[in-house]
Amino acid sequence: MGNPIYGQQFSSGTNNAFINKLHGMHRPTVIAASVGIFSGICLMDFAYNFVTGHKHAPASHNPAWAEATRSYLRSQNCNPIFGVSSKK
Repeated sequence: MGNPIYGQQFSSGTNNAFINKLHGMHRPTVIAASVGIFSGICLMDFAYNFVTGHKHAPASHNPAWAEATRSYLRSQNCNPIFGVSSKK
């Protein structure tokens, strides 16, 4: 009974100085720092795309691809009640 539950450790179990420092920090501080770093990366990506005008649309978002998809779905009679195949 003296053993901790699997995954629960009372020490970081490593010699890595960075991991040991994180392990010794207050948990909400680590969570707030992680969320802040992730939000900053997302904000930088958004700002870059906004400034440069890049649109991240896949190649399948064009009229020719959409028409080919619709015709394939009609030929396969996909969703005949409410879907593409219901429209003649």
